[in-house]
This record gives sequence, structure tokens and C-alpha cells, in this order.
Amino acid sequence: MSQSFNIKKIIDLVCKKYFSEIVRHIDSPYFHLEGYFVDRLPSEDFQDTIMVHVYTPPWISEKEYDEYFRIYALDVLQQQNKRNLTILIGGIAHELGHFVLYRKSRLECSIPHDERLVDDIVIEKGLGEYLLEAKEYIRERRPDYTFNGYTPEEIREKLNVVQF
Repeated sequence: MSQSFNIKKIIDLVCKKYFSEIVRHIDSPYFHLEGYFVDRLPSEDFQDTIMVHVYTPPWISEKEYDEYFRIYALDVLQQQNKRNLTILIGGIAHELGHFVLYRKSRLECSIPHDERLVDDIVIEKGLGEYLLEAKEYIRERRPDYTFNGYTPEEIREKLNVVQF
């Protein structure tokens, strides 16, 4: 029987190594960072992709201080192998990039759903190769998929990666 990845452990490792701005929130009793493998993503709008996040901000005015950031990944990525790990890291980093923008938007009015800006965050953190693998996997699954962020070709160009 094959081994399965623990998505929460991967999220924690990616945070600790690359997203120090998120790590400082992890110890808060009001911040919940969760991960789940699912057979179907929770939103009909994202069925063509492999991963999605759901963010629930705190509602201080209603005395609801808890903040949730949930990452859902397709369970086809759960089986332990090197490629799935690379795809998971790239996808998780992309979703965590959204959280970084949610936090910045409170201060700078930036847009949390600007996919290219999120991809830039991932690339700047040194995770571009992982992001590239995740995007290539999406293209394999759905050749007609329209990327809102960078395409695999654009990421390769940014990373100066030559494809043979």
C-alpha cells in the first residue's frame, strides 16, 4: 500500500522555510491554518485547477476574532512521490501568497486575487520551479486551461529555464 502525504505538515514546512510573515500568526489562538485533501474542490468556479484556498477573516465588530485560511488540494496529489511533492509545494506556496496579499491589503489596498502578483511572490521566495511544476501539471490535466496568473512558459522565461 502506498504512503500518503500529510498536507498540514507540508503547509507548515513551506511556511516555516519561506513565509516568515505567516509564521508569526501561527502561534495565535485566533489564527487557523488548515489543509485538506479532497476529491472535489469546494467551489464550482475552480474545478479545472488542482488547489484552492478559502479565507475567512476575523469579524472584530461581531466579536468573532478567529481567522481561518484553509487550503484544499485534490486527493490525486496525496500519494507520496517526488513529483506530487513538488506540485504540492508549488500549489501551497501559491495559495499562501494569497494570504500574504490579504494581510498587505489591510495596509496598502492591494488586490488579494491578483494571480500574477501572487505568482511573483512565489517566484521571489525562490519557489518558482515548484510553481512551474504545479502549472505544468494543471496544463496536463486540462490542456485548454486559461491561466489568470503566469503560464508555464512565462514562468520558464522569468526563471530563464530552457525546455528541451
